[in-house]
Amino acid sequence: MISVRIGLENQFYHTLLVRGHAPGKFGVKGENILCAAVSVLSQTLLLVLLEDNNASIFENQPGNLSFEIKSPTEKSNIQFEFLFKGLKNLESQYRDIIKIEIKGEDDGT
Repeated sequence: MISVRIGLENQFYHTLLVRGHAPGKFGVKGENILCAAVSVLSQTLLLVLLEDNNASIFENQPGNLSFEIKSPTEKSNIQFEFLFKGLKNLESQYRDIIKIEIKGEDDGT
């Protein structure tokens, strides 16, 4: 199971936490196509934010990625939307394997 938790505060995305792996039927570790898809999307967002010096990495290991956006802006929200749309597309195809959760003021947390 791949778990994605997105933090939302004051209508801005501010954190991303990705944990877990897809089952082996999608490929062995290091060749798993579903894990690779999630990794490419999340790592690309991180790289874009780092180019703007707008991310603090908490963890970046195989199967675990977490970071915070230093100064959330409209631009970082647009960048995050790119990731979110890609992940939602994957989740719609693999509901038993990918779970996306948005946490923040909109859900009472």
